[in-house]
Amino acid sequence: MWCNVSFAYDSSMCRILKLSLLECTEKKAECKKMLLSEKQCSEKIRKDRRLENTKKLLENIKKQNEKNEEISEQTDKFKENYYCEQKDDSGEITAWSEILLRNFNVVNKTLSLTKDAKKYFFVEKGSQDKKFAMYDEGKLKLFDIDLEMERLFYDYIEIVNGSTKNKLLVTFLFDDYKKFDKLYQELENSKKNHSGPIHKNDKYFRDLENYFYASNALFKERIKNNNFSVIFDGDCK
Repeated sequence: MWCNVSFAYDSSMCRILKLSLLECTEKKAECKKMLLSEKQCSEKIRKDRRLENTKKLLENIKKQNEKNEEISEQTDKFKENYYCEQKDDSGEITAWSEILLRNFNVVNKTLSLTKDAKKYFFVEKGSQDKKFAMYDEGKLKLFDIDLEMERLFYDYIEIVNGSTKNKLLVTFLFDDYKKFDKLYQELENSKKNHSGPIHKNDKYFRDLENYFYASNALFKERIKNNNFSVIFDGDCK
C-alpha cells in the first residue's frame, strides 16, 4: 500500500546521481508528490536525464546541420576554375594565376546524424601540387611553406559583392620555424602513408587540420601586428 512507502530518501542517491543540492531538493519533492519509493525515484531521475540528454543532442545536431547548410550554400558559390589577374594603375597585367578548386567531403566511419559541410577543398595553382584548403571566416584559405627560406604563405579566395578575389600574403617564421618544420614533416609522412577516401579520424586529415589551424593562428597574429607582405592581389574570372 502507498502508506508504507518511505519518503526519507537517502542523501547518497543524490551523490550517486551527481545532483546539485538544488536539483536534489527539487527531485525529492517531485518524487514525494508522486508517492515514489527511493528506488522508483532514482529510476525516474535517470530516465528524465536520458530524455533531457537526448533532447539536447538532437537540438545540437539541428543547430550544427543548419550551420553546415549555411557553409555549403556559401561554398557552392565558388566555381571550379579561375583565372586571376593582378593589374597596375594603368590596367596592365603584372601577374596572373590559374586556380582549380576541388571540393571533397570528409567521411565519418561511424554513423552520424550530422550533415557534412562542404568546407574542405584541394586547390591546384598552375604546376604546383594540390594544397589543402578550408572555408573559414568567409574565405577559402590555404597555406604553403618554404622551409629553406623560413617563410609561410597565406593564400585565400573570397567572394566580395559577387566578384571573386585572390590574395597571397607571406611572413617569415622566425622563432616558429621548428614548430612548423615538425608540423610539415608529420603532414608529409602521413600523406605518403594515406590512400583512399579521407576520414575524420585519419592521421592524414588530423595533420592537415593541425597544419591549417597553426598557420591560420600565426597569420592572424602577423596581420594584427602588420608583420607580413602582399605578393598577389588580383581579381578572378
